[in-house]
Amino acid sequence: MFTATVRPDAGEPYDVDITSRVVLDWEQTGRGRKLGSLADAQNLSIVDIYDLAFRAAARTDRFGGDIRDFKETCDVSDLRETEYEAGPTQPAR
Repeated sequence: MFTATVRPDAGEPYDVDITSRVVLDWEQTGRGRKLGSLADAQNLSIVDIYDLAFRAAARTDRFGGDIRDFKETCDVSDLRETEYEAGPTQPAR
């Protein structure tokens, strides 16, 4: 789906994968949020970018605090669409 780079004040930068589960959670917690708005990242608010990156980092145990701590200690940049190669099709049984 999407990837963002998180740059914590203390520590090395890391990428987080913003998966469909992260997007689903994000959509369900805010009015007017839609997957389609992510494709046009230039019109996406920085609040939404931080929210998505926080959810992805927390989901993968890369960040253990709350959203307030995340906003105070991390920069987020480079929201980009991720292209995944499709795996091989499983043979019919």
